[in-house]
Amino acid sequence: MQRITFRGLTLASDSKYIITRTEGFAAGEGEGQKIRYIDMDGTKTRDFFFEERILTIEGHLLFDSLEERKYLRRSFIRAMNPKLDPAPLIYWDGTERYYMMARGDALPSWGDFMFGAEQFTAYLSVPDYYLLSYEEHNVDIYHRTNLLSSPFTLPCVATERVSEAYVTNRGDVAAECVIDVLCLSDQQSGGGVSVSNETTGECITLSYVMTEGERIEIDMGRCTVTSSKSGNIINAVDSGSDWFLLACGTNHISAHGASGQDISVRVRYRDKYLGV
Repeated sequence: MQRITFRGLTLASDSKYIITRTEGFAAGEGEGQKIRYIDMDGTKTRDFFFEERILTIEGHLLFDSLEERKYLRRSFIRAMNPKLDPAPLIYWDGTERYYMMARGDALPSWGDFMFGAEQFTAYLSVPDYYLLSYEEHNVDIYHRTNLLSSPFTLPCVATERVSEAYVTNRGDVAAECVIDVLCLSDQQSGGGVSVSNETTGECITLSYVMTEGERIEIDMGRCTVTSSKSGNIINAVDSGSDWFLLACGTNHISAHGASGQDISVRVRYRDKYLGV
């Protein structure tokens, strides 16, 4: 049983919009080309798909009165309006749920009309082509854990520092990720953080002094670095850094902070798929 949620509408066998057929959710064909952009250390290349994935949804609109039909049609047309910006679409194939940003590719078309039911065909486009896991994974890479929870005697170890983790991309293509860095106390001198994907041999390093409560977001997919206090700090990225992706399977991710600083580092990502 399939279920689709988009712009507040639910399309499923137990809703007013019944799905009879879908097309485009399985692995589609796309033409690949190289895109070039200027990175800190020169020119980088990255593969991407420039053709948008087109989704076709066929089904029936169910109604109990002509007034309800008018209301349901208007809501459906509004949701599929191609002039609107992309919005989250949640797709459930009966086993797993998937997430993607989508927008209307054309206004829906209408078929046979009989009292109580009317055929429809909706067309959606997925600008990023890929499907993502519905769940966003959050993994702590670098953090300190307090070990003391009862009276103690010296000498003892008060805290434990964790600086690495294993992150699994269960999809079938490399996935973008977002690195969150949180400063827990003011840094008295030079600061910075380095995050590495030991599996792919890539690393990104920031040279930047953070203040208590400041949060930095490193978006590997968009190639942006944003501070909650200073805004855009892309210039803090060291020359030679890599905007790395998470390879399929298990990735060994490590992080290192400047000596004496108190920070935490977390990675956020979704598994990435060519099709379901």
